Amino acid sequence: TIVCGRALPSGEVEMANAGHMPPMVVRRGEVVEIGATGLPVGLFCQARFTVSKIRLEPGDFLLLYTDGYTEARNSEGEEFGRDRLGAILARHSGEEPRDLLATLMGELGNYRGGAPMTDDLSLMALRRLHGASA
Repeated sequence: TIVCGRALPSGEVEMANAGHMPPMVVRRGEVVEIGATGLPVGLFCQARFTVSKIRLEPGDFLLLYTDGYTEARNSEGEEFGRDRLGAILARHSGEEPRDLLATLMGELGNYRGGAPMTDDLSLMALRRLHGASA
């Protein structure tokens, strides 16, 4: 899978998502997932991918993550899940990206309670700081 995008000074973000985990946009404590725009890369030779567009307002942020985060399991074998991730994002929507990432990693560690990681994981948070002309 792959997700790629481009952030413009106007706050617009263009993304193509080839079957990757849905990026999450957080605005004033509300979380919205941005779905895939195509199937994973390589499944079909002639695959085309559309681009989704969103506009981040000042203070909004965008979270990109891999399934290693949401599919991490606790000692009972239960997955962390996207719902839990979204709830944490909503509660901590005012944090700076660096602090938010630390919070997310801490919450995952607490949930796992020492259970081993079985997949790699990546997180990336982008926040729009202020308005810019289009």
